[in-house]
Amino acid sequence: MAFELKNFAFDELAAAITTTGQTTLTVDSATPFPTSGDFMCVLWGAAYPSPNSDPDREIVKVTGVSGAVFTITRGEEDTTADTWAIGDNIALVMTAGVIDDIYDAIADAGLIPTYISSATNPLVAGNCYMVDSSSSAFTGTLPAAPTDGDIIGFVDDELSWHTNNFTIGRNGKSIIGDASNLICDKPHIFTLIYKAADNDWRLFS
Repeated sequence: MAFELKNFAFDELAAAITTTGQTTLTVDSATPFPTSGDFMCVLWGAAYPSPNSDPDREIVKVTGVSGAVFTITRGEEDTTADTWAIGDNIALVMTAGVIDDIYDAIADAGLIPTYISSATNPLVAGNCYMVDSSSSAFTGTLPAAPTDGDIIGFVDDELSWHTNNFTIGRNGKSIIGDASNLICDKPHIFTLIYKAADNDWRLFS
């Protein structure tokens, strides 16, 4: 399961959500948010400084984006669908459910969570790298002699790639058909799988 992420995505509702069964919402501006689903958001009242203080806060899953209109699944992760007024708040969040999905996907793939915060050479097949670039940008270098089907996972563990890019050094192989290093400049979760016949690392979200 892939979720889109973006730092500091926050806005206000431009139209009321008048029923608990309504499956779309409209924001003032979609610019702060990802351009497509899926991603998780929290709704809370304008009278509250944060969702923590609003007892009626609601988590929704955004499954589609069309301009400023989001298609949503209501009442996610043990919250309850509610009605919301113009000017109420919406923000993208990394929820407990998303984190659980990440670790489940890592376990299902048989990958070993491995935390890195500085240059790493070589990256090792079979690991899922939880990358922390919050202090500085750095590079992880792919193995020089991968074998067909090798898998390496990557997670923006601190949602810091937008501020300090994480670069994946190709080490003589192509990445997604491109003979360039892969620069990760927005929060993301993905795996690279090596296809020996093409001398190429393929990306899977």
